[in-house]
Amino acid sequence: MGEFGNDYTGAVLVAQAIRDTMILTGIYNTGQIARQWGYTARIHSSVTDATKRAVAFVFDEGGSAVQHTVYYFYAAHLIYSSWHESQRFVVQYGGCRFFSRW
Repeated sequence: MGEFGNDYTGAVLVAQAIRDTMILTGIYNTGQIARQWGYTARIHSSVTDATKRAVAFVFDEGGSAVQHTVYYFYAAHLIYSSWHESQRFVVQYGGCRFFSRW
């Protein structure tokens, strides 16, 4: 969850986007999802406790950050993406915007 570093809520949003994408596509290989869907954040060799808790909440406990599906997100505080903005907006958190499909 390099997109959010130590932030639990942001990590839950990212984990939900990955899980929702897995369910949508039927692809459960995270490496393949990262390549196909363009997740490009740096990979950190050390994983924070907040990230571990967030992943467990989403994948082990079935939790979600929001009640809508989330498939796409980008760092809106760094760049503007007209493609992302053409999708169904769900929530903004920590400078990132999260979207579902129409």
